[in-house]
Amino acid sequence: MQILVIGSGRMGSAILKSWHPEVFKLHSITVVENNTYKRLEVKKKFKKCKVVSKLPMGWQGKYLFLAVKPQNFLEIADLIKKNSIESNFVISIMAGLKANYIKEQLKIATNVIRLMPNIATEVSEGIGCLFVKNKICKKNISEIEEMLKPMGEIVWLKKEELIDSVTALSGSGPAYFFLFLKILSKIGKELGFNDEMARLIVIQTAIGSLEMVKRERDLNKLIKYVTSQGGTTEAALNVFSSSDNNLEKIIKKAILAARKRSRELSKGFKQ
Repeated sequence: MQILVIGSGRMGSAILKSWHPEVFKLHSITVVENNTYKRLEVKKKFKKCKVVSKLPMGWQGKYLFLAVKPQNFLEIADLIKKNSIESNFVISIMAGLKANYIKEQLKIATNVIRLMPNIATEVSEGIGCLFVKNKICKKNISEIEEMLKPMGEIVWLKKEELIDSVTALSGSGPAYFFLFLKILSKIGKELGFNDEMARLIVIQTAIGSLEMVKRERDLNKLIKYVTSQGGTTEAALNVFSSSDNNLEKIIKKAILAARKRSRELSKGFKQ
């Protein structure tokens, strides 16, 4: 199977990292990267794939990944047309740009699939949310899921507007968790632990908590399991839910700001 990946930035590289050596053996993967440093990095890390600086003339294949910044899309679209590139499926990880707009600019009769992954893809623990406007057969759905399975979990969305919500909740999500762990580690230092000990306590607590979530999906049940009436956990949770420091309201405000920004990214394009 022929796969062309245009761009090897943060998310493009994350997808490549998720693909185990077997994927590169099974398929012919070409990566286009015009940045010399990034191109050398891809060549070094992924020796089984072909890495080029320019779009290959007359390339034909099954999947074309658009892993570029939205603001660079129109330039890339022109190059795709000039180089007579053809693909059965175009998979875009660009935020803000709708499937119909991408299809119109590329001027190709093919299915455009929008994919919103997150950075945990590179350690095969991410989640990729997909949207396709036109119906595709079960065989192609299975093939796409098999190709993306190394990323982590795969979810199909019924509405394209949910991509902006996924961007805010999951695409940006790892940074929220990293920030919370950073704050806990900082407070740990203030409580008397050194850097290494504070980090160990906080990170292992997070790892253990997530492992418990894997086994018991009911979060309310888990919270109750940890919380004793009149105990230390209850005292902390009361602060989180107080009117002055309502954690839920703060987090919701932050996520809505991220979603708003995702929608703003598309305003510079006539879609």
